[in-house]
Amino acid sequence: MNYTQARSFTYKLFAPRLGGRLGVAFDWAIMGLIVINISAVLLETVDPFAAAYGRALYLIEFVSVITFTIEYVAHIWSITETRSYARPIWGRVRFMCTPLMIVDLLAILPFYLAGIF
Repeated sequence: MNYTQARSFTYKLFAPRLGGRLGVAFDWAIMGLIVINISAVLLETVDPFAAAYGRALYLIEFVSVITFTIEYVAHIWSITETRSYARPIWGRVRFMCTPLMIVDLLAILPFYLAGIF
């Protein structure tokens, strides 16, 4: 698979209507991971759970945020497959400024900011 084919495949993966069964499965997997991540973050706030399972809960959060980050970057990388975002730099910048991408960024950013500060 060459660069263009990989980008096209990745773009279709993010669009379940284009990606077929694999796209739908990927979409459901991401939604499931979101639920698992939220559950882990919430359980970390309950002292008995945090004391007993803190390390495992953090590992779940870590793995899911890394997965979401890879998904975020791959989505930006592959968006140039559409006409409306076809320009390599400005298309991607415009896409990053869409509401859904801003929400995605705001979902992963606190994890990294907490690690920095």
